[in-house]
Amino acid sequence: MKSLSISILCLFAVFLFYFNDASAADRFFIERDSSETLAVFVHGFRGSHLRTWGNFAEYLNKEDCLKKVDFLFWGYPTRLFKKDEKIGSIGEHFKTEFDYLPKDKYKSMVLIAHSMGGLVVRSFIIQSLIDGKGEELSKIQHIILFGVPNDGSHIADRFPKDLNVQIDDLKTASRFITDLRKNWIDRVYYITKNDKYHRQIPVTTVVGFDDQIVTEESAKSFFPNTEKTDGDHFTMVKPNNKNHLSYKIVKTKIIESLPVLYTLMIRTQNSVNDIKGNQNLSKHPQSRSVVTVSLNGSCNSTFKINATRKSMDAGKWVESTFVSLNKCKFTDIKLELGRSPFMIFDDWAFDRIKIIDKEKNIVDEFGVWSIGDSRRTPDRKKTITIPIRFDSAIECAQ
Repeated sequence: MKSLSISILCLFAVFLFYFNDASAADRFFIERDSSETLAVFVHGFRGSHLRTWGNFAEYLNKEDCLKKVDFLFWGYPTRLFKKDEKIGSIGEHFKTEFDYLPKDKYKSMVLIAHSMGGLVVRSFIIQSLIDGKGEELSKIQHIILFGVPNDGSHIADRFPKDLNVQIDDLKTASRFITDLRKNWIDRVYYITKNDKYHRQIPVTTVVGFDDQIVTEESAKSFFPNTEKTDGDHFTMVKPNNKNHLSYKIVKTKIIESLPVLYTLMIRTQNSVNDIKGNQNLSKHPQSRSVVTVSLNGSCNSTFKINATRKSMDAGKWVESTFVSLNKCKFTDIKLELGRSPFMIFDDWAFDRIKIIDKEKNIVDEFGVWSIGDSRRTPDRKKTITIPIRFDSAIECAQ
């Protein structure tokens, strides 16, 4: 009897919190001809494709720095007493939507989800990986989860079984929650490389300061990156101005995901030469004093500069420390190059410098030649400076 009373109270609470049903798969698309990035918003249980997000669409559409971003506010049926799809089926529905997006247009994507919508998004990711479509997910730069019950909902636990299939999936011990957790750990979280069945995707979980619906523990789950924002479970995604923390989080993550052209200008008094692969290094190449390297990525991209050195008499490569470039920070990288301590006068050394992406692929490669000279200082070293700069699309957002 006590259990039934608790269930009735919970049912009444749901009516208070979610008094409008989303009965259709609605969409609101802000599209521009020159856009290169897509941000997709997915609502939660009994939410709405527009009502859930308050002023987000209006504010984001007016941002000068986001003029090359399209916005899709995506909805799906979610009603309390009517037969709707299970969360996994909604994930399949979203997967179909994703498959038919004009992906050739977009270089990067960000997925933003609230409450149960985060489970829809995660289910879509896992289904794509199980189907061997990991490469198609490579453009997803970030996922933001607002108040998502990643470990299930303690409120859903109190509802009788079979009242609503979505509530059943939301229960902490449901097969859906346990399978989703296991698959995410195996296919997204604890992986060593990206392939068609595995894909690392950065995730930020966001906890509402006064969220009484989803516990902080469930929202954080095993995800390492968590932010805390203003409001309760519903007002946390309804910014009333552009200074609202949730709005700042979304705007920042979208900016970090915009396509960026990294430009590295390598200037040195040493001889510089482009090389590819295992080119024969026995002959001195035609020298230049500048090499320009252009890298396509985003502020979430990570590139590493790896310098290795070989001298004629040392006969082996000596590797230097990696230097990582990311987060769109304007900086100068200094690399110490030059003669090996094994060199004798009038000999030479060769520094092979590689630009490596996060998947350990060589993006670009060039060489710096150091020629022996008795007039050099005893340490026989030179330093080159590599200024890292970004294209104008990012400058307004710094």
